[in-house]
Amino acid sequence: MCSSDLALDAFVWWAGPIVFFALITYVFVNLANVVYFTRFAREKFNWFLNGLVPVVGIGLDAYLIYKSFFSALWSAGFRSGQSIILVSMILVVLALAYVIYLRVSAAQRLAEPVTAFDEA
Repeated sequence: MCSSDLALDAFVWWAGPIVFFALITYVFVNLANVVYFTRFAREKFNWFLNGLVPVVGIGLDAYLIYKSFFSALWSAGFRSGQSIILVSMILVVLALAYVIYLRVSAAQRLAEPVTAFDEA
């Protein structure tokens, strides 16, 4: 196998997790929209922009993740498919474990409101 084949394989391998985590980010942005406007800004809640659009977005993202990530890559064999899923799921579990650790060890810090700028 020549070096250009290895470079292409590496590019294709890393493209899978990049797309997966981009789609996961979109899912959580849509979820955050719904949660924020139902919990903290209820008076500004718009059923279309803060309800229907994010729910459709979550559904579309979940479908794309399933079809383009789990379904397609699982059938591609270990080297160019299943290993991508395995590494991505390990990273997801590690990220969740870290969030849980922060939630338990630094609950007060996570509960404080965050401001982008110092208020004068």
